[in-house]
Amino acid sequence: PPPPLPPPLSPPPPPPRDGVRSFYIYRAQSDVDYPIGNHNLANLPGVLKYVHSEVVNAQSYDSGVCTRHYEISRILRFRLDFLNPPPFGAGFGPFVAFDRGRCTIYECATQADFWTARGGFYVGCQKAQQLGYEGAAWYSLAGSCPGEAWERKGAACKRLQRGGECAHSRRPDGSPTCTWRLHPMGEVRLDDLSRISDGGYRRYQDYCDAGHAEVGELNNGQRRSQGGVCFWDKPGDPTANAERVATVEAEFRRRYPESPELPATYDCQ
Repeated sequence: PPPPLPPPLSPPPPPPRDGVRSFYIYRAQSDVDYPIGNHNLANLPGVLKYVHSEVVNAQSYDSGVCTRHYEISRILRFRLDFLNPPPFGAGFGPFVAFDRGRCTIYECATQADFWTARGGFYVGCQKAQQLGYEGAAWYSLAGSCPGEAWERKGAACKRLQRGGECAHSRRPDGSPTCTWRLHPMGEVRLDDLSRISDGGYRRYQDYCDAGHAEVGELNNGQRRSQGGVCFWDKPGDPTANAERVATVEAEFRRRYPESPELPATYDCQ
């Protein structure tokens, strides 16, 4: 049987108008919740490409517990409302990669005026059509003090570089420090997509301890039995990837029927 439905979502505010664009954006994450900012998120083909190529094909043991890469267990969905500063307007700016809360592109890491010279803390985008996931794209959401890693973000830096997330429920207006806002819109668990319960496994740890993996070969070359899991079969096959995207979209609709229909993405151009 399909997994039980979660409680209905708390209704977010209606999508804003006045040039603000809204669409669904996704992040693969562990069971730990934390604020989003100075992160990279993706559209659905993009996040599935990441999970397929870096998560389900890697297993690790921490304190004797078997997990997927980075303990990733679910795909989170958000509604992104955004309006970039005048240099970009309703479009996107150049993508900025973040690692541990710090932008990693050379210009951002070395130029103190990187964001002010571009009108503010803009939302960036890049296409990433790899592994046959057509239309895959990644987005950058600049938060406070984006030039420093999490442990080095001091109060003074956060005051001077507030980031682009709109504070106090403001809707994006394209000003330097109010370019984006996220609204949580549910999650889908990887265990449910892979249907490991069909093999009698209640948890991923039990499935892994039995010698199984969701793909037949891990990224370290080790072979594994899939234990009846076939969701991730045919990597790199555009038709199979499109079916995976459609399956996850349908699962979100099943779990959250009250969610509005929104554009799947906007072009990076």
